[in-house]
Amino acid sequence: IDNWTYYATVECDNATQEVELPDLWLSAYCTESGAPVFVVTNYGSDMLNPEYYEVTDMYGNVLAQDWLQLYAGESHVIEVGVVYGTVYLNIGGGLAYTSIECYVPTEVPTPEVTPTPDPTEEPTEEPTEEPTEEPTEEPTEEPTPTEEVTPEVTPTPEVTQTPTPSPTELGCQKNNPTRLDCSSLAVTVTCEGNVAVFTIRNTGEAGEGDMLAATEYRLLVNGTLVESGEVQIDGGTTMEIRYDGGGRVTLEADQQIGHPGKSRPRATINCG
Repeated sequence: IDNWTYYATVECDNATQEVELPDLWLSAYCTESGAPVFVVTNYGSDMLNPEYYEVTDMYGNVLAQDWLQLYAGESHVIEVGVVYGTVYLNIGGGLAYTSIECYVPTEVPTPEVTPTPDPTEEPTEEPTEEPTEEPTEEPTEEPTPTEEVTPEVTPTPEVTQTPTPSPTELGCQKNNPTRLDCSSLAVTVTCEGNVAVFTIRNTGEAGEGDMLAATEYRLLVNGTLVESGEVQIDGGTTMEIRYDGGGRVTLEADQQIGHPGKSRPRATINCG
């Protein structure tokens, strides 16, 4: 979640008074179909002037753009449909900024069923050859029956084999067998005073979405790398990175091995 707060100073009767202006909060989530949705909410006073926003994809293509002006307590929802890779929302030329990456589910092909034909034709009877000559019956001597001794057979006990369990396949590996786990990282940021607080969230479900191996995050200030570290969190959990050095700060994180797409979730903010 990103927030953006304005403050203005007003002088009345030789007294200086600070007036709170708009306080914009940005949040994002993914729909069941894999479409990103951004929500902008004004928790401050009315916006006195409109601000221009753009939504772009990982290649810089503009997906949505318009002017935004919210009253106090008003929210605005921005939808762009299903998009492959990371999608970015930028308000006011960098005053408020966030991003999100949604996993687009792959359709499982339905196997074709070959219909079983109904046997409508009756089978053709093959002609039987009848012998032309009748065999001559010869007298057969009947043998004297001999009593046979039936040996007792000891039954062999049957050995029941226990089937060997096959390894469990994760849901996200059905169409992507090289994927290590079902984790999916998203990055949001907000300001606490002059401190930039980044939140790395694993949007995967607990269990299948638990990260089996660590990836890396990088913190850049005005384009220069100042910090890096490991990310390894369970599905549905978060980790927090804080920076209080000022300037335009960006945090980006690497997705797990086999995650669809080559983008890195990131968020950028300037807390003064």
